[in-house]
Amino acid sequence: MSDASASESAPPAAAVPPPAHAPGSPWRGAGLVVITLALIAPIAAWLLLDWLTDGDATFGTMVLLGTLSAAALAAFCLLWFYSGWTWRARLGTTAAAAAVVGGLWFLFPPQWNGAMQISGFRYRFAPNAEERIAAFVAANPEAPTAAKQAADAPPLVAGPDDWPGFRGPGRDGIKLDAAIPTNWAEDLPETVWRHPVGLGWGGFSVVDDRCFTLEQRGNEETVACYDADSGAPLWTHGEPARFPRIAPNGGDGPASTPLFHEGAVYSMGSTGLVTCVDARTGTLRWKRELIPSGENIQWGLACSPLIVDGALVVLPGAAAGPGSAFMGLDPATGETLWASGDDAGSYSSPVTAELGGVRQILAFGATALHGLSVDGAPLWEIPWTNQAEVNAALPLVVADQVFLSSGYGTGAGLYKVADSGDDWGTEEVWRTENRFKLKFNDAILHEGFVYGLDEGILSCVEYSSGKRMWKRGRYGYGQCLLLGTENGEPVLLITCEDGDLALVAASPDGFEELIRYSDAAGETLLSGICWNHAAYFRGRLLWRNGTEAVCVRLAEEPAPSEPASDEATN
Repeated sequence: MSDASASESAPPAAAVPPPAHAPGSPWRGAGLVVITLALIAPIAAWLLLDWLTDGDATFGTMVLLGTLSAAALAAFCLLWFYSGWTWRARLGTTAAAAAVVGGLWFLFPPQWNGAMQISGFRYRFAPNAEERIAAFVAANPEAPTAAKQAADAPPLVAGPDDWPGFRGPGRDGIKLDAAIPTNWAEDLPETVWRHPVGLGWGGFSVVDDRCFTLEQRGNEETVACYDADSGAPLWTHGEPARFPRIAPNGGDGPASTPLFHEGAVYSMGSTGLVTCVDARTGTLRWKRELIPSGENIQWGLACSPLIVDGALVVLPGAAAGPGSAFMGLDPATGETLWASGDDAGSYSSPVTAELGGVRQILAFGATALHGLSVDGAPLWEIPWTNQAEVNAALPLVVADQVFLSSGYGTGAGLYKVADSGDDWGTEEVWRTENRFKLKFNDAILHEGFVYGLDEGILSCVEYSSGKRMWKRGRYGYGQCLLLGTENGEPVLLITCEDGDLALVAASPDGFEELIRYSDAAGETLLSGICWNHAAYFRGRLLWRNGTEAVCVRLAEEPAPSEPASDEATN
């Protein structure tokens, strides 16, 4: 039989379906469409983020992380299932990419800002903050005890041009008689001194010729005192305590600002350790642990103490024990004078205000703002929380109304507080969902308008209505001061998250940035992440972050004046 006849009589072979991803397969086409969309999603998200999130950098980070993860998975699928490469080539490419990315990540770990976005990189084997402060301390010994307190030295007393505690004498970040010039391009602020400091996210308090701050030095939370004029170390007092933060942005170290009062310095660290030391010598007067080890809130306590009617007020939260979320301690001994509340701790500090004709303490917890009498008795509360239970920004008060704001999508609100005769009550005046979100940045209240960093963008809202006047200027998660100027018009001084300074007109009529320090100097004032509050005293700005402190002269030093009363510094 011939080959031709054999082939004609052979039965037809069964049809074999094409591979799932063979050319022309509908699955291949659909897969490529999905992969293409995943690859372009991060670009689209980046371009549309402001419109989608109203400039909310934290929420924007979540969107970007999601789209970048999808893009990475899409790239992997494109390589392994659509490239047509041999398995050895695919495996080698995957291993090489992982090695390059992993190696660079190890050698140059990223720095993360307050929105959990990469803001820079550092060389892993360069001296870190703790090594730099150790070298500075070794090269600059503290002043001898005799020099720290001479027998005839007058007592330290806070004056009207000092900055004795968190956000200044009024806890409002305002100094309208500062008279600073704004022509930095012609008159650049002079650097008085700068040097390394230990890890920490609080600020300085300044009285007379001394400035005080909290630092992490090794395994000790340390109250450090420096000469305000030269930056020279005068004394330190350390206690064994270290709160480890696992978040990549920030780092270990205390997050509060010490308080000066009647010759003593009071501080509360991240672990709930409260100390009182002599302001001249650093000698310990008393200390007290308020919460058991291991029962802290997620990122550690950040309460800056306050003296109210003879009590040292601190906010340790429910971890301090039943009925002890808010405490008033004896400034002389540390013993409990009063305690109340069971709200979990948050990251704010106490303030005082008069509401309904009654002087009160306002204390933020994780779930509400609480109004207390000056002896700690609960009066009223405004429920206020978010998924992260982060209430950090201080409330603002005008007449009998309280302004609140938090981040994590919460927004802001205004509430009227009134005493009906039988009981206290609160009433919502207005509320803005997901607008004017102060994550851990405090705001400025000036002439009926509130200025603050709404998820890193400067914003102005009307206090009485919540109406947004403007929102512009990306300064990150920094802080704000309101300072008077030479021409009499107050300005917002923004201490930016990236270490820059900016002067912005304090006007609801529109955003106007006058100048940035980096525009005049060619570089930022500090480097690295800067979340700490700055102090303004006698014409100088004292600012720090987790690695370095700097003092710059913004204006001429005012003439000496009489010391402030105790009431003014409480």
